[in-house]
Amino acid sequence: MKKKPWQQLDKYYTDLIGDEFLMKARYFRKVQVETPEQFDSIAKHCEVERRTAYYWAEIGRAFGDLEVDEKRLSRIGWTKAQIIAKHINQDSCEELLTIAENSSAHDLALLVRGEKPVKGTRVITLYLKARQYKIFSQVILAHGGSKSGNGLVNKEAALTAALSKLPSAQLPPQ
Repeated sequence: MKKKPWQQLDKYYTDLIGDEFLMKARYFRKVQVETPEQFDSIAKHCEVERRTAYYWAEIGRAFGDLEVDEKRLSRIGWTKAQIIAKHINQDSCEELLTIAENSSAHDLALLVRGEKPVKGTRVITLYLKARQYKIFSQVILAHGGSKSGNGLVNKEAALTAALSKLPSAQLPPQ
């Protein structure tokens, strides 16, 4: 049986290394369409996280028929391209690309959901052990957060609600 070009991974994928994520997106989209049963193993072989490979395939699907300047899309980056991929079509293409060029990934995600970004927001990254995360998630769920896939949504409001219930003696003066 003759191997198809995308199955000759070592040379082909090596050629894709770099910022040209649109080529990678087309590659993983083709794998997804023609040999979906091999998708996970090919991603693993290419040393690409499964989720990233699926994002790239989604980008390949969304932008495949659109005539978008590849350099422009490369400047936007694959994270933002993936965010707008679910919403982009021929009519919305220019508007969404312009918004992506002028927004952070976080703000872009809010904008495509119809929400407004809030100026002055801060990012907090927590590295929690399993036990700590279990407590954290229980507090979030008990104060208005909810599960979404493997994660939590509305964490900010829920955490603020939980913290506001602490006795004022425990909170620093403002």
